[in-house]
Amino acid sequence: MIGSATRPPWQVVRPAAGRVAGNTQRMCAITDRGRAPQTIPRRTRPAGVPIGAIPAAPGGGRGCATRPAGAGPSARGPSTWGAGRCRTEPAPRAYSLYSNDFGPRAGPARRGPRREEHTIAAHDKPTVAVTGVTGALGSRIAARLADRGVPQLLVARDPSRLPELPGAQHRGPAVYDDAEAMQQALTGADTLVLISSHPTGKRLEEHATAAEAGRAAGVRRVLYVSLIGAGPIATYRNARDHWLTEQYLAGSGMRHTIFRAGIYASTPAALADDELVIRGPGGDGRVAFATHDDIAEVIATVAADDAETAHDGQVLEVTGPESITLAECVEQIARATGRGYRYEPQTLPEAFAQRWADGVSGVQIESWISWYQAIATGELDRVTDVVPRITGSEATPVARAPWFPEPRSSR
Repeated sequence: MIGSATRPPWQVVRPAAGRVAGNTQRMCAITDRGRAPQTIPRRTRPAGVPIGAIPAAPGGGRGCATRPAGAGPSARGPSTWGAGRCRTEPAPRAYSLYSNDFGPRAGPARRGPRREEHTIAAHDKPTVAVTGVTGALGSRIAARLADRGVPQLLVARDPSRLPELPGAQHRGPAVYDDAEAMQQALTGADTLVLISSHPTGKRLEEHATAAEAGRAAGVRRVLYVSLIGAGPIATYRNARDHWLTEQYLAGSGMRHTIFRAGIYASTPAALADDELVIRGPGGDGRVAFATHDDIAEVIATVAADDAETAHDGQVLEVTGPESITLAECVEQIARATGRGYRYEPQTLPEAFAQRWADGVSGVQIESWISWYQAIATGELDRVTDVVPRITGSEATPVARAPWFPEPRSSR
């Protein structure tokens, strides 16, 4: 939401032929990057088959605020996480509101290169490929799947940063817009958990390329992590391109489930300044803030059961247990951490002037302000039963969230 990550250069060509449905977009062809021959036979898409049937018309913290004595832990979470503490390894990373791929990782991780043969041993359970495992959400999903004994392929642009988990192989380096690398990384997987990339203006193309690479590698099901409020005219700018990926999957012919993740309970703490003040034009709008752990538990539960088809084609909105204002959310964070966080509403001119004075780019300002405005308009004001219905446990309120990023750790 605030800021953007540096992305590898797009190495694509767009041929005149090979348009997708509706004849409005051109199919991306990834250029040859000169890799050495691989041990896995390369599979290619037959001529004339488009990337996806896209209809022609129709988003670790630099530390953690610790919980004071007596504050309760999260209702769920990896066994390595305790109340009032947060693992800050690997090296600090900015907490990003743009995607689900940032924040403290769940559980311990040993670093170092690890070479893997791209073979999958016989398992009783289908194999799940998980992307974004070096981030806050992906790491929690992978940890929960490991607890269930699900064989996994952990895919990353930098495999040396991946955690060591039982039954998991490291795959990569692979980025979403590199079809060849993604196909190699996903070979052997039955289900792909696709954590959204940063909004680069080409997020739809990146997600479609990754999903089609999975299809070519034998993936039968895609579980996509979208965003609450996703829609073609959503107030929050990043919710609109999530909707585009949802539309691609709906027309792809692949088994899929969309998880619209609620606004993270940890986000307001990351937006605080050095005086622990969160300022923005959020008004009195309400949101059912959700924890990373609840979202991860829902996704892992569905991912672990490949035979269950009840959620195929569904859009599941994963929210917290209560809809509260930003001021109420910040009050809960203050009580949970014992620190003086507070919320100060701004007008739109005040919000713009502050970020402009801070040297923030226009794209970042639009994203930041539109996030607050999506809250202010009330379009995120809803509570669902997805967490208790799928996991069997009640959703976690903000006051019991297991960690909060340090101030000024958003980008």
